[in-house]
Amino acid sequence: MLKLPAKYRVVLVLRDLEQLSTEETAAALGLGIPAIKSRLCRARLMLREALAPQFAARAERIGFVITCEQFMADFGDYLEGEVAADLRREMESHLAHCRTCQVVCDSTSKTVRIVTDSGSFYLRPEAAQPLIAQIMARIRGSLES
Repeated sequence: MLKLPAKYRVVLVLRDLEQLSTEETAAALGLGIPAIKSRLCRARLMLREALAPQFAARAERIGFVITCEQFMADFGDYLEGEVAADLRREMESHLAHCRTCQVVCDSTSKTVRIVTDSGSFYLRPEAAQPLIAQIMARIRGSLES
């Protein structure tokens, strides 16, 4: 955390460690709320990038069988229940230990449930497939960067 630039580190410390609200952090630093949100997001991303090698080493020690990229490659089929039992077990083992993939999985599942339950949105399968492919490509791309 000490390697983060000070303007990002201070926001991360106040929000995540000291648990100040966004408004309290903005007031303490004399910044606007959008600046605090932007800096917090950047600080978390920088911290995640800095810690990535440690997470990878931990994943090897606890026996991850698949990587985040491999998880995302099969994520759509996983959500549809269309993966083989052994792959499902590997993916669920990965999910049990990978916070990043947990967030992607949870938020995607909730979004699908909201759209499905609303009944107000329907795409024909031939229109939906290209959209699904684009969304999955973006998810995979964000994990690689």
